[in-house]
Amino acid sequence: MNTGVIEDNQQENIILLDKLVCLLQEQLNVINRSDVTGKQSEILAGQTQTLVDEIAGKRLLDSEQFKTQRENIEKLYKNLSVAVMARKNETENHLNHIRKGKKTLGTYRNNI
Repeated sequence: MNTGVIEDNQQENIILLDKLVCLLQEQLNVINRSDVTGKQSEILAGQTQTLVDEIAGKRLLDSEQFKTQRENIEKLYKNLSVAVMARKNETENHLNHIRKGKKTLGTYRNNI
């Protein structure tokens, strides 16, 4: 195989991993900014999944050459997981508050 082709493949692989890192960071930013509708998060998740499938197909993260990128991506996924769980808990708390409010209003309405 030609050295230029190998270098091009390496550069393409690095670009793929960098794009994944950028998408994961953007997902974290969106979650932290409270994407109320979830549409932006959904779009980013779809884009991320496409990249993950391509990276997994190439088995890039199995390579020792990309150890640093793999560790960074793992860290981002852990942070994203924590952020999603925090957002989930926050949403559950808001829903419980709304349910209590509706119950209270119902009680007042029945006693009037």
